[in-house]
Amino acid sequence: MKINKQIGKASLLFTISSCFVLGGIPFGNAKSLPDPKVMTEGFTSTVPSDIPGGLQATTAEKVKFAWQEFVALNWPAQIQLGNASGYNRGVADSTVSPGSKNRLAVWQTFKHRSEALPYNFSTTPAGISPINRLPEFDSAVTYSYKNQPTPGTPSSKFNLFTNLDESVEVGNVQMFYRANKQPILYEAKLNQKVYNYIRSNGLQDTAIKNKQTKKTAVYLSENKPLIPAGSAEYVSYPSGSIEVKATWRMYDPNIDTGKEAQYLMSEGVYYANGVYLNAKFMLLGLHIIHKTPTVPTFVFTTFEHITNSDKSFQSINDLTGLSPTYPNQKGIRNVIRQYAIPSEIEELNTYFQKQLKSQFGSDVFLANYRVTGVQVKSTNAPGVDGVTAQEYFLANLATESDCNLQVFSGGQNFKTDLPLPDNKNLYAPDSQGNYQQKTAGGCNGCHGSAQKDGAEFSFVLLGGPFEFANINPYPPEGTFQVQDQNCSGLPGITTNPH
Repeated sequence: MKINKQIGKASLLFTISSCFVLGGIPFGNAKSLPDPKVMTEGFTSTVPSDIPGGLQATTAEKVKFAWQEFVALNWPAQIQLGNASGYNRGVADSTVSPGSKNRLAVWQTFKHRSEALPYNFSTTPAGISPINRLPEFDSAVTYSYKNQPTPGTPSSKFNLFTNLDESVEVGNVQMFYRANKQPILYEAKLNQKVYNYIRSNGLQDTAIKNKQTKKTAVYLSENKPLIPAGSAEYVSYPSGSIEVKATWRMYDPNIDTGKEAQYLMSEGVYYANGVYLNAKFMLLGLHIIHKTPTVPTFVFTTFEHITNSDKSFQSINDLTGLSPTYPNQKGIRNVIRQYAIPSEIEELNTYFQKQLKSQFGSDVFLANYRVTGVQVKSTNAPGVDGVTAQEYFLANLATESDCNLQVFSGGQNFKTDLPLPDNKNLYAPDSQGNYQQKTAGGCNGCHGSAQKDGAEFSFVLLGGPFEFANINPYPPEGTFQVQDQNCSGLPGITTNPH
């Protein structure tokens, strides 16, 4: 069997038993890949509109889609000095290549969650329509919170695109970088498709949003046909909607000098004691959720920096009243990846990393990231319909680090931080196109909790308007016992084939 592999204008024929080659770079033995549908063209600044194979996509098709999406979203954004923001927000500059200095990536210019659901637009004055009341997508960067912060220094800037207003993972878990005990911080952003949907339906108004999400949740529970994408009657984002969640750590010259070119770096806003401050940050992980025509329940992809390891992070949870069957949660835990990245995905990562270096140069920083996994199917358990445990429980080591998030399934009890593996948390279309509930896991299942509440897999829409979160200092020595993470007592882990 032969594969026609086209790179630019060149066409090479391969047999499955031969090595893949890109720019003279060999890529393993094709026999090691069950489905070697790898890249047939160079990376571009265009985000793929759909995933080949849809819900039946192979691992190779999923990883290829993920890398194409990741590279396109990390392409330098188009500068437009005539716009208040200084950029054509969300638009790539195809005249330059990834890695261009002093340029924000496309996704960095997306609207921040507090721009899409700002506090000062959460109610609408009488006599004013909430429809299209938000500024247009290309507007200047502004952040609005109920308790607006003040500048921490006379030079502190509040109009930076990187706004790290989240200081804990889902629930109550604080994260720190082990090497210097600095906090891990987060931000969520959304593209123009999502922002315009919120804007054109007035969903930044809390009363309107609550009415629409409640109505949508009822519709979903009645096992009716799939809501059309872009519906104004119910909450359903249009195809092409993308949200991202980025995980960052503060640059530390004591341990990071000389490493700057290996990361996506950004000046950003963070918060401490009610004031805003600025610092330089390094990207550790990036979640991308993308609604496509063939996957209306979103394609979930997650990337990590290649240096993320079991020696990188510590999680701290000070919740009390935990179950005696789960004794190892409270305290400081050295984070350990519960499900290894599959070898097939790692081989594909190596291939695409080499392709990036061949196309853009050996020092392109994007080659220092890797796909952790991709979810397209919603299933009730691992092992169903070909979904492995690693895919079912998909988690990013820097972003979903505590045990509950690494083995998330069904739901979460926020009083105990324990998962609820029997909780049905997501609606996915069945073979007839009608909604059926699932007990999904990982990123898909977690975001399904927002969908179940009528907010279209979006914690941004569900949670706004937002408050900024102050950074948490590392606890004084002796406050908590430090142990390696042990998730063996979690519900389902010892009783189900996870």
